[in-house]
Amino acid sequence: MKQVFVLSLFLCCLTLQAQTPPKFERFEIDIDARRTNFFDAIEHIEITRLEETKNSLVPSMRWYFKTPNGFGIPIKEDKPYTVALFDTNGNYKNVINNYGQGPNEYININDVWFHDGKIELFSGGARGILRYSEEGSYIETLKAGIEKGVYGGEMMPYK
Repeated sequence: MKQVFVLSLFLCCLTLQAQTPPKFERFEIDIDARRTNFFDAIEHIEITRLEETKNSLVPSMRWYFKTPNGFGIPIKEDKPYTVALFDTNGNYKNVINNYGQGPNEYININDVWFHDGKIELFSGGARGILRYSEEGSYIETLKAGIEKGVYGGEMMPYK
């Protein structure tokens, strides 16, 4: 019985292969634009396997960000908080791991994005934005100018 189930699951997976090459679309968000149901815009979902290494194990995924040559996944469940970097095929490239309380370290990860050729990590606890190369090498820290009594929970680049 178990073999029949496994065989039918395998055959089902084979029939779900994409019949045509995927077409990627980009949608601009405009509050004055005609309303479109989000699920009507989705034609294709792609599943990418992630290479498993000691540094790239992802316990859960809340979001990811794209880079020109891959993507990054912030891992904020267990300390030390890290950002695993993968190429477009899901192969592990590197990990950003500057967790700590030093001058070039972050206390927490609130947001991470790719902007102007750099990975930018906002740490509300460290009150700054840490910049990294696409490969994950530390470049610099920009102070966010948040007073000590204010908690900086989220930050996103504008345009």
